[in-house]
Amino acid sequence: MIEHFGRRCQGWFEDDDGHREQCDFRFRFKNCPQCNAENDIAARRCRECDTVLVDPDDMLKAALRLKDALVLRCSGMSLQHGHDEKGEWLKITYYDEDGADVSERFRLQTPAQRTAFEQLFYPPAYAHTGHPSALDHRR
Repeated sequence: MIEHFGRRCQGWFEDDDGHREQCDFRFRFKNCPQCNAENDIAARRCRECDTVLVDPDDMLKAALRLKDALVLRCSGMSLQHGHDEKGEWLKITYYDEDGADVSERFRLQTPAQRTAFEQLFYPPAYAHTGHPSALDHRR
């Protein structure tokens, strides 16, 4: 999908009663942690359940104030595939500008780990295209 500079589709459709409505597709959005609804990236409250949405900038500021938190300015990352007695895994290592690094590991054959991985790395706009994820080809 070619990157789009808008956040929401500008198309319109007409329902059976002749009422016009704007298309609800969002190219860029943030999901509500409560109901998983797609909201505008600048929204303060969920449009479906009215839950207060957390501003990522506020989260970053709060993390920077913590004394024991590791906050990286990511300058690169690497992927490593491996296998152990529990099965296959994918390890992702993030590298900081100052040489620090942090890693996380995903076991993609478990539904929970697969969902966690897709939420972090699967582009939200791509999910609406109907194309399978790259992970689907591994099954």
